[in-house]
Amino acid sequence: LCAVQASLNDERNRAFISNLTERVKDQVSQIEGLQLERRQLKRQVEDQERLLEKMRDDAEKQYHKFRAGLTQVRDEAKKDRERLGASVKEMQTKLTDITRQAQESEMRRERAERLLEEERTKSKSTFRPSHEGGEEGQTGDLS
Repeated sequence: LCAVQASLNDERNRAFISNLTERVKDQVSQIEGLQLERRQLKRQVEDQERLLEKMRDDAEKQYHKFRAGLTQVRDEAKKDRERLGASVKEMQTKLTDITRQAQESEMRRERAERLLEEERTKSKSTFRPSHEGGEEGQTGDLS
């Protein structure tokens, strides 16, 4: 009876050990799977961090390009304003000169008209045609 009992206990122990071994193998397999998944996720995170860093670098480069372009546009606009201001001053000077010349010309014309009118008046007063009782071409003071 003891031998049967010992044999039965041995059989139960072997089954228990076999069952326990299978469970340990399953858990080790699960742990290995989780470790593999962890390594894969860690690589994905590292890849995402590198991608994010690259995107930051690209964005910073674009920002600096934009700032440089903006500075260039501002500088060009300033130069254009300065050139335009100089051009406007030049045009104003020309316009002032033309206006002054036009005024001088107008004054000369008015003076010439007055002189012409004075000469006509003077001619009429000193010249007496023959039908007014004088000889042809006779001049004299009518006053």
